[in-house]
Parts: sequence; C-alpha cells; structure tokens
Amino acid sequence: KKNFSTSKKYFFFYCKNFPFLERAHKNFLPSKIENFFLKKNNLFGVSTEKFKFPKTWSIEKRYRWLFNKKKYFGWSDLEISPNKLKIKYRGLGKTDEDAAGIFTDNFIPNNLFIFYFEIKILNTGKNGFIGIGLCDKDTNLDRLPGWEKNSLGYHGDDGYFFRDSGTGTPYGPCFGKNDVIGVCLNFIEKIVFFTKNGLSLKIAFSKILNTTLKNRLPFIGLRTKGECIEANFGNKVFEFDLNSYKTHFQKFYEK
Repeated sequence: KKNFSTSKKYFFFYCKNFPFLERAHKNFLPSKIENFFLKKNNLFGVSTEKFKFPKTWSIEKRYRWLFNKKKYFGWSDLEISPNKLKIKYRGLGKTDEDAAGIFTDNFIPNNLFIFYFEIKILNTGKNGFIGIGLCDKDTNLDRLPGWEKNSLGYHGDDGYFFRDSGTGTPYGPCFGKNDVIGVCLNFIEKIVFFTKNGLSLKIAFSKILNTTLKNRLPFIGLRTKGECIEANFGNKVFEFDLNSYKTHFQKFYEK
C-alpha cells in the first residue's frame, strides 16, 4: 500500500479515512438496498451483465444539441480524438457563453454500489477554466458543470464546487496540467466525492439520489483555448485505489 501524507489540507488519509457519512451503520440491512442484484455470499456484488456503462464522450449528442439550439455554425468548438476519450477546446474562449460541455454515450446505471471515472488534464490552455462532474441529458452544453440546473462540478481554476448555480463554494485544491481528477458516486451512501492524483477529497454532495438529477452522465466543460483532457472510464488502471475503497467500505458496513 502507498503511504500518503495527512498534512495536506483537503486530503483524507488513504484507506483510513475514506469519505463516508457519519451515521450509525449497524442498522444497515441488505434488504434496504433497492434494485441491487446481490451475488451469493457477496453483500456488495452486483451483476452488471445487462448494464450499459459510459465508455466514451458523445460528440453526436453534442452536435444534436447544437443543431436544436441553433448554435451550429459549420465548425465545432470541441475537437475529439478517434477513440472519443480526448477532448480539446478550440472555441472563441472570450466569455462564459463560449464554454463547451460534453457528456458520455451512456447513462450511469442506478443499480450499482459505486461508479467511478477519472479525467487527466493534458493542458490547461490559457486560463484552465475546466470543470468536471455530472449532469442529466437536458443540461445545456454551453456552460461549465455545476452552473446549470441538474448538474454539478469541481472546477480547476479556483477549486470550487458548483451545483445548479453559478455561485460555488470552496471545496478542494486547484488542479492543472498532468493532474488526474476522479469522480466517485456511492449509491449506498448517496454521496459524491472527488479525488486528485489518487487521493480522496471530502464529500462534495450528499443525498444525490433525492435530487432531480436522476439520469446521471459524466460531464466535462472547457472554456479557454488549448484546454485538453483525457477520460478514463475503466479502460486502464485508475490513479485512485478503487478496490481498497470498496473493501474498506464493505468492512465498514459488515462490522
């Protein structure tokens, strides 16, 4: 196991203090987990054979949104790689209205214990106005994550967390080139938290399942020239030790 420092203001100690809600867990019963396919002898085992998971960014859905909003002018403000995992901003980048967002091909299944993905910052561009988070299918794609209704996001330029509003709250450290930011959605605790370079940050939002954000999609937004990111939806090893988090969480509830 890696030994990470506890001195950083925003970080939780690795495998010792993962972000969980402070509540009595002895009253937890497997029967209280709705819509879960529990494998034999595995409390948190979930059958995922029939699920469609987010795998790539959907440039098709972004084009459809641009056409519907009459904002397509013969060129795209986002450049996407052949594998549809890298996104580069090439818009005007002058005002907040020049922001460009994109979400994934598939929704996050609701029948999970945990869903997690990571974004690597390849370039911060001119100002590093990069947002990473979640949204639903009706979110406007000319705003950064969290600025629009039914979206939330962690922003790199100021470290603020935004949810359904252009007014954010201090959350974590700023992030920039070569940083890897993760988003973890825990369906049992109903929480969302972020990670930075493999270390977990504090809980960003709780009671996520009680909000109007019902059909969730991984969502990123870019705002100034040269900004570039690459997504990891499980196609390679995560920076964050997700297996240790799952094991720790399971032991926490089985005490």
